[in-house]
Amino acid sequence: MATITYKCPNCDGGLLFDPSTQKYHCEYCQSSFSQEELDALAPASASDTAVPTGMEAEGALGGGAGAGSAGAGSARAGGTMAGAGGAIAGGAVAGGAMAGSAGAGGAMAGSGGTGGAMAGRAGAGDAAPRAADAFSGGAAREPGEDSDGYAQDAAYQGDAMLYTCPSCGAEIVTDATTAATFCYYCHNPVVLSGRLTGTYQPDFAIPFQIDRKRAQEVFSQWIAKKKFVPREFYSPKQIETMTGVYFPYWLFSCKVDGSVRGQGTKLRVWTAGNLRYTETKIYDIARQGTVEVNNVARNALKKANRRLVDGVQPFEMGEMQRFSMGYLSGFMAENRDMERNTFETEVSQEVRDFAVSGLKSQGTAYDRVQITNQRAEISEGFWQYALLPVWTLTYKERQGGKIYYFAMNGQTGKVCGELPVDKGKLMILFASIFLPLLIILLILGYII
Repeated sequence: MATITYKCPNCDGGLLFDPSTQKYHCEYCQSSFSQEELDALAPASASDTAVPTGMEAEGALGGGAGAGSAGAGSARAGGTMAGAGGAIAGGAVAGGAMAGSAGAGGAMAGSGGTGGAMAGRAGAGDAAPRAADAFSGGAAREPGEDSDGYAQDAAYQGDAMLYTCPSCGAEIVTDATTAATFCYYCHNPVVLSGRLTGTYQPDFAIPFQIDRKRAQEVFSQWIAKKKFVPREFYSPKQIETMTGVYFPYWLFSCKVDGSVRGQGTKLRVWTAGNLRYTETKIYDIARQGTVEVNNVARNALKKANRRLVDGVQPFEMGEMQRFSMGYLSGFMAENRDMERNTFETEVSQEVRDFAVSGLKSQGTAYDRVQITNQRAEISEGFWQYALLPVWTLTYKERQGGKIYYFAMNGQTGKVCGELPVDKGKLMILFASIFLPLLIILLILGYII
């Protein structure tokens, strides 16, 4: 498996993807390059995907780096709907059949491998991953040749793996799902490209829109409102450990044909003289429509904190880009270890409930609605694989070892977190309120 660093064509320094400019930036000569400029500098290749001059591969990529998938829909995460006829937009009722927010149009594209092999620079060394005896306790081994992908070999997946940094030759230790990291010696970004090829190549990625400086500013503003958090959680040293991570997500899109039938009741009450009248009208109700649901997201990493990865949603899926390895340069990235069949039952039920609830919401003109029959059938369903950006900061409590976290959506800036509590600060607050009150009560008791 190859390790890749993206090199500056001018000075050979490491290139990092800059969220603020959406370009690749060299911290040594201050050059910047767009994806198109790097592609233009790439040598001619017979394969569909050329290797940019800014990319250095250690060893060879058998089977080639996967070409990015084409197309991107303007869909939103969390099941944005676009229906056929009628109107339901964001939950609003406009009678008749259902429609959704516009722009749901097809976020569908397949990914394809290029088939070519990428040769590394001379002297880069062997890039094949090696199981680390010191970590796994077993003999070095590689995944079986009949394995579909890196994560399908369960025993191999459990081992810590060693790679050689293409820049300085130091060994890099990762676990089985890490797809992009940093060399701890030369600090250059390293992409473990072999983990994101074939069936494990993402269809799409949303590049980071918020850079590290802005993420740290948002964290500082957010934490300033929290009065009882330990100082260690927001110390300058701790803030520097904030990490940008691409998390793996499965995205499900489909059409749902739904219908509901029932009875709606309208009541009218009035008083004439000493008499009170109640008029009851009962109507037969029938609603049907086709709902287009796009990009219902499920995190595909077992070790991920569910509250963290769910709390930063939704993402603006209309800004998805065709996947490029270069987006990972300068960030951490995780590969999936959960397949889509894990989520099929749960997601199918969710989109059915979503469609039916939308149809039911059209009955607001009645005082009471009793549903007698409902139906929701899914058609044209498909899954896509994407990497989505999250800034993360973790803190391990000294006593008890519990891990707390701060997370921010790397695209929209939405924040969530689970914070530790400084018991010392709470005691000071308690003492500042209780002791004066106790003294006052003692004085009053003495006087009385």
